[in-house]
Amino acid sequence: MGSGPVSGASVLLAFPYLLATGNWPLVYHSPMPVHAIPLTALPAGAGQSRAWCVQLEAGGILYFPQTPVPIPAADLDFLLSRQQSGSRLHKNIAYKPAGDALSGVDRSASSAEEFDRLHDVMRRYSASVSAFLADFLAPYRRRWQLDYASYRPIEEEGRDLPTRRRNDLLHTDAFPTRPTRGARILRFFHNIHPTRTRDWVVGEPFPRVVGRFVQPSTTAAALKGQTATGSTMHTSAALKGHGFSRAGHAPVAVKGTGFSPYIPQPQKTRALAPEGSSTPHPLALPHPDSPAVCALKQLARATGLAALIPRLKRTPYDDFMMRLHNAMKEDAEFQRTCAREEVKFAPGSSWMVYTETVPHAVLGGQYALEQTFLVDAAVMVAPESAPVAVLEKLAGASVV
Repeated sequence: MGSGPVSGASVLLAFPYLLATGNWPLVYHSPMPVHAIPLTALPAGAGQSRAWCVQLEAGGILYFPQTPVPIPAADLDFLLSRQQSGSRLHKNIAYKPAGDALSGVDRSASSAEEFDRLHDVMRRYSASVSAFLADFLAPYRRRWQLDYASYRPIEEEGRDLPTRRRNDLLHTDAFPTRPTRGARILRFFHNIHPTRTRDWVVGEPFPRVVGRFVQPSTTAAALKGQTATGSTMHTSAALKGHGFSRAGHAPVAVKGTGFSPYIPQPQKTRALAPEGSSTPHPLALPHPDSPAVCALKQLARATGLAALIPRLKRTPYDDFMMRLHNAMKEDAEFQRTCAREEVKFAPGSSWMVYTETVPHAVLGGQYALEQTFLVDAAVMVAPESAPVAVLEKLAGASVV
């Protein structure tokens, strides 16, 4: 067995590969499956690699109780010694491989030597993750753009950030100034804190979130069949002993939805909602740009105006994903009432997830590394699960 539990939806998508490989899941659970992969399961054969791609694409989280990308002890000690002021100007320290550049560093707390060393550490980390995933996700054949790597040394709980930049509100990812044009946002995380878990919540599958924010009359028929049905939540005993835990919530099955919300226990008192905020509903579905808008965007790119007005860079898909990201964070009712489940990632563990698909938030934790990849939608093993495919089905037209 190469991985841990998968949900009913993942099994349906992965069935041809599971049948061929005999790699049947141990446990079924909802809402978002977490697949525990021990180092002994690596390297994997071609069939298993395809199954892991399917699990990711369907909204699963691939979890490594022990990271497969170890960091040299000297680099780790250096990272853990870093101090960041917690400024509202920067959420993270970012390494940009395309230009071999480092940004977001608190220069008032760093000497030139320390800056150069941090640059070297982040460059090595980015290259190591890229090399690992080239083999682990072999079906993608490196058809991705290596995007930013980030280091997150600041405690997440209680950070003072504007609503749209808060990590502790459930959201799907979209980049304001770096449109993906339908490519999927794959992120590989590593909790390097020596003793603390990194605490997330994950939410409903992407089609259900879209159904909540987009005009019901335009989505009801198209959303039919996009979500799994008849599944209920089960405690995942298979993950025990792997350094992964789910918060102790009493599950309540929602018949026919493929998703099970939780009843919060009394000790869970932290509010996710931005107090007093709301967002107008519904969001408009993306639709193809008119010839005039296409001409304006081409002119903006040619003249540099798009750098000043980021929206002029975006495809209809990117514009919708940005609006959805903002709407989710700004909608107090959604943050209070949406179904969610807590997950805690152990010290020294890694995990990866398509963050434009899986609603997620970070409630607590300090000292984490992350590498982002923009994966070409054309190489998906299960292309129908990509957000761009979901939205094009709803819109009845190309949105990129």
